[in-house]
Amino acid sequence: MKTLIAENKYKSNFSVIPKIQKFIEQIVSKYTNDVKIIEAINFAVAEASSNSIKHGNKFDLSKNIELKIFLENNSIIISFFDFGQGFIPENLPDPTLPENLLKDNGRGIFIIKNVVDSLSYNFSSKGTETILKINLK
Repeated sequence: MKTLIAENKYKSNFSVIPKIQKFIEQIVSKYTNDVKIIEAINFAVAEASSNSIKHGNKFDLSKNIELKIFLENNSIIISFFDFGQGFIPENLPDPTLPENLLKDNGRGIFIIKNVVDSLSYNFSSKGTETILKINLK
């Protein structure tokens, strides 16, 4: 059963990313003290927050990132909702290809996928929900 354990809203400005990380770390540390899990969550949260601010809400301060944290069995699920139009994940360039190695961007989703147990999206006419799932055991 999935249970909502915390939620908050943040302005679409990069300055809120450390606040988001701290908020999530405080919640997650109630359920695990595994430093590797907490570090992975912090890293994934920074990337997901950055994507919601930059690509989803396009730095529009009138649009918030809506954050929800759920507990489901032995997993933490972190949901970021922004008001972006979404994208097609399969169409993102592969950052490991030689022609993309030296680019300044394009690695965030690749990194997130490699530090969480599951990354998924819900796209709607209202916006984009990015869902990170991290197993605690």
